[in-house]
Amino acid sequence: MLLGLAIPLGALEAYLRLTGVGGGFYEPDPVLGARHIPNRSGRWRKACFDVPIRINSDGLRDVEHQREKLPETVRIAVLGDSLAEALQVPLEQSFPRRLEAMLNASGQNPRAEVINFGVSGYGTDQEYLTLKTHAATYRPDVVVLAFTIGNDVRNNSPALERQVSSYAKPFFRLDAEGRLVAVPFEASRPSTAGVLGTIKAGLRYFRLYDFLVDWAHSNPSALAFLVRAGLIYGVPAPGPGVEARGGAEAVRLDYEVYLKEPDAAWAEAWRVTEALVRGANRETKRMGGRFVLVPIPSGIELAPAEAVAKVFPGSTPERYDLAGPRRRLERIAETEGFDYVSVYDVFLRDLGGRHGKLEDLFFWCDGHLTPQGHQLVAEAIAAHIRRPARAPAPHGS
Repeated sequence: MLLGLAIPLGALEAYLRLTGVGGGFYEPDPVLGARHIPNRSGRWRKACFDVPIRINSDGLRDVEHQREKLPETVRIAVLGDSLAEALQVPLEQSFPRRLEAMLNASGQNPRAEVINFGVSGYGTDQEYLTLKTHAATYRPDVVVLAFTIGNDVRNNSPALERQVSSYAKPFFRLDAEGRLVAVPFEASRPSTAGVLGTIKAGLRYFRLYDFLVDWAHSNPSALAFLVRAGLIYGVPAPGPGVEARGGAEAVRLDYEVYLKEPDAAWAEAWRVTEALVRGANRETKRMGGRFVLVPIPSGIELAPAEAVAKVFPGSTPERYDLAGPRRRLERIAETEGFDYVSVYDVFLRDLGGRHGKLEDLFFWCDGHLTPQGHQLVAEAIAAHIRRPARAPAPHGS
């Protein structure tokens, strides 16, 4: 019986490897909660894309980069979540790779080298830690924080994130003086003790296991059971936060970021988020670098009024301000004296100039950026980086 089961399972495993299906890209990390598995390859597929993926030897969804910076090189580190990681498009169409190509188009020195540290599911807290523990080892001259308005604030709050997420991740809180304090956590790991533990540890090397993980992330009850049983590492699914983490309920939760009068959990999430952005700026300045904040809007911010009305059924428009998060982040940039890139304005001009549709910028099947969306983000950042850095705000202003 076991032999009869092993033969078809072995054939299916071989098929998945030959076609590139499966290939989970994440593993637990004691500092960051999750990270890419170095040298991992596979495909990321949904109804509107099918993309070959390879993680480099340092655990980045990027080309290889040597640690030592070459002479006449300006090094740019990109921090972000799945929008920067960009599993939905071929690597060369992702905005970090396009940004590098644009900055080097003239062929003149200094040459730009863009390194992508984006990981699906990351909040600003994990991006801040990535800057301190990983990106800093590459000694970047510029740090670009790609801020996903749609879920980054929620990602930074244990009270909000734990409503829709199943994996252990780091969080921060603020002390009485408003300083960031790390909240202790233990990265999710199945037990590897005994024969059963050895089997569990070995599962991650099989594409059939990756297939199971992908299925479980779209079935919350099954996912919770498999995590408790130690059969699945508690790591983020390679996809958009709201769909992968709980469907329609998470969508409604994420749109609360636009509330004019947020409840206590959202208010605290915003306070921590603002402190993390300031912390990333100050860490960058401590390294002698230039900090650039790039908020990337959700499609709802660009949608026509009738579409917005459907998102907030039964709610009065007066309760929400779709421009509120962008204004809030821009005020921080002005106060702290770091650069701010308005992708929203670039998207809006593109849609109006071409009479385009949101589907031109965001994939209809999962809400991530299309190649056109990545192109526009890269153009906005490139145009800004070519200009002088913003002068720091006067002390006490």
